[in-house]
Amino acid sequence: MAKLTDRSLEALHPRAARYEVCADARKGFGIRVTPRGVKSFVWVYHFNGRPRRLTFGTYPRLSLADAGVKLAEAKQLLDKGTDPGSRVVSERVAERHAETTEDLVASYLDRYARPRKRSASEDERILRKDVLSRWAARKVKDITRRDVVMLLNGIVDRGAPIQANRTLTILRRMFKFAVSQAIIEISPCDKVEPPSSENQRDRTLSDDEIRLFWHALDGASMEPNARRILRLMIATGQRKGEVMGIHAQEIDYDRGVWALPANRAKNGREHLIPLSPLARQILTEVAPNQHGYLFPSKLTGSPYRGQSIDHATRYLFDIRPPSKPRKKAREPSKSPPLSGLMERFTPHDLRRTVATRMRELGISRGDVKMILNHIETDVTARYDKYDGLPERRRAMEIWGNRLEQIIEGMPATDNVVGLMRV
Repeated sequence: MAKLTDRSLEALHPRAARYEVCADARKGFGIRVTPRGVKSFVWVYHFNGRPRRLTFGTYPRLSLADAGVKLAEAKQLLDKGTDPGSRVVSERVAERHAETTEDLVASYLDRYARPRKRSASEDERILRKDVLSRWAARKVKDITRRDVVMLLNGIVDRGAPIQANRTLTILRRMFKFAVSQAIIEISPCDKVEPPSSENQRDRTLSDDEIRLFWHALDGASMEPNARRILRLMIATGQRKGEVMGIHAQEIDYDRGVWALPANRAKNGREHLIPLSPLARQILTEVAPNQHGYLFPSKLTGSPYRGQSIDHATRYLFDIRPPSKPRKKAREPSKSPPLSGLMERFTPHDLRRTVATRMRELGISRGDVKMILNHIETDVTARYDKYDGLPERRRAMEIWGNRLEQIIEGMPATDNVVGLMRV
């Protein structure tokens, strides 16, 4: 027996065979040294009359003081009639089978996001790009608030502050799901603030800017269907995701109506959008593909992701970065058609532009709400089931006529004013 101190532990050297040194003041407690020099704290005790051996950890990763704490905890369990060795084995098994972040992401997508969120594919993209790339093998229970903050800071540092906010939103939802599934007790996102401030946008396009934008699309470096999506957005005022996924079954050409189904509408309600002649022209420029989509990506045959249309809009102002090397070299990128000609805008700014210009044309706020498919929150709206199709048709006709005039560089004419007074 010997008195165990840090100095005495450091002085222990490996031998040809494994050996143990017992502490003189703690019965059964000591240090085991292997021929390779690994030093482990051990405790020999008896449970139900049988000798048992428990290993606490290796020195110096586990300090002498911490080993003493583990010994005291083990003795308390033994005094209560619990085998401390069995408890440690159970904890180790639980640790080995604890959910990893990769497990949680798969479960969150399958059990929550895909059944409930139209943006599930965007959730998956963000989680794979920014979360699994760092935490895939990490145990969910080991993710701390500091880990979350550091991950978000990294996204901000690469120049994507708004993306960091979006990532935090998804992480909050995912870890809340983890709490509901009893995977963890407390979310590491609690009390984490969004890393970037977001100012509400108020950008709208003027007549000159609308005309510049419309004609710039002809020579822009983007797929033809991306061009059609942007044009239909400003022709109808509808959301980017709803326009991207438009299906042939949704279009009634005889009635001149686009019937957006409830499962594709943001508010979960079917939405009727009357089509102006200009909108119909855009819809009839191409035939639907084999899956019925009108504006699919040329590469996938499926609807674009929202980020693709965001990028297409950005490259109206910025030079498109070179693609990955291919067997056939691509032609040099064209000069951005709108660079230096107007203030930047986003696809969503087109929707705001339509709403603003409709109001300028004398269209009532209520009719604009119907066009935008915004939910009325007052009590009367719960009882009013009128679809307002005539009012919507009139509003879209007024805007369609004015948009054609803007594209042609013409001032508002009497026929538009007459429609406004009907």
